[in-house]
Amino acid sequence: MRERTPGQSIPQALREHLLLKQTQFAVRATDPRFADFTRLVQETPALRDYAHRMWTRHEAALTRAIAEAVGASPPILSVTAEEA
Repeated sequence: MRERTPGQSIPQALREHLLLKQTQFAVRATDPRFADFTRLVQETPALRDYAHRMWTRHEAALTRAIAEAVGASPPILSVTAEEA
């Protein structure tokens, strides 16, 4: 959000970012080791929890960036791994 092109809307920036990530994912998915890696993360509690914490951290950062871009106060979120 913070590094989007001047004049680019938030939805446009999100779409561009998601398309890039989709392309990167498609490339990784062609690697024969990708399915094994994904399974390892999902089946290992510590890795699964870490992936969840990272997702939540990025989600919170995006919320703050969007709030900042539109001049709003971000919602106050405090979710710990124990609460999730």
